[in-house]
Amino acid sequence: MTTPYPCLDGPIDSACPQTPTYPRRECTSGAAWWGSQVLGKTWPLNWGNADNWPSAARAAGFVVNGSCVPNSVMCIPPNTNDAGPKGHVAFVTGTPVNGKVSVIEVNWKPEYGWDSRDAAVANCEYIHIAAPAPKPPIPQPIPQEDPTDMLYLFNTGAPGIWCLYSGKYFHVTPDDIAAFEALMAKPIQTIGAVGHAVLLATYGAP
Repeated sequence: MTTPYPCLDGPIDSACPQTPTYPRRECTSGAAWWGSQVLGKTWPLNWGNADNWPSAARAAGFVVNGSCVPNSVMCIPPNTNDAGPKGHVAFVTGTPVNGKVSVIEVNWKPEYGWDSRDAAVANCEYIHIAAPAPKPPIPQPIPQEDPTDMLYLFNTGAPGIWCLYSGKYFHVTPDDIAAFEALMAKPIQTIGAVGHAVLLATYGAP
């Protein structure tokens, strides 16, 4: 949904805070406002009247050509397609159909108000607005294994012991357990139950 133009109230040609250097309720103020919503920042300053916008946009690095696409600025030359001697700019909201395209604009009809209409596509240039690149994702911390939660030994009643280490299960024999006890310099003791198994011990990495 297109964001409403914010400067319809107040004296004509007074300052519009949202479109610096583009007077309130003029077509350039409307195009600067809607263009800034796509651009993601204040519209470039001091482009002057509508007839100067194509050259100013090129100088600022924008692509300007005859291709009409949504979210571009339509630049109507002076005394063309019912525009006046200073030209006209409007914001394109649709895709061309049968030589016309939906636009939203200020100071067309009604004068110094805003409207939306199907405007003629021919004989115009279009300022293409590149939306800002998406911000890179916030780096996520690399999960660190808790040294007290790396090795689980289970007694399931079957010969030997099941060992869960870093997400993988291993089957160990009583001799392995004895070797582990010697390595850790402490005996394995039953400390709780997990599901159908008895949790014998949790140790850090041996």
